Amino acid sequence: MKKYAEIGGYMGMVLLQGALLPSLFAVLYYRNKITLPMDYLLMLWTGLVLYLIRSIVQKDILYTISNSIGVLSNGVFILILTGVM
Repeated sequence: MKKYAEIGGYMGMVLLQGALLPSLFAVLYYRNKITLPMDYLLMLWTGLVLYLIRSIVQKDILYTISNSIGVLSNGVFILILTGVM
């Protein structure tokens, strides 16, 4: 049962972190204008950073990988939307 829970956890990570990809590709490759509230993105990014810190302290590999991906991808998205990239 633990093996299935672990596999499910990694599948969930892929789905959650992949949810941003369609919007990110639309902005990067098609130059679509996407308007998301910056406070939403910053709160999401801050939450991911806090989860990342917790996962590192607890030595939870699944959450460390997942939150690292989330912090990086959302950080890039914020930079693109603000015009820095």
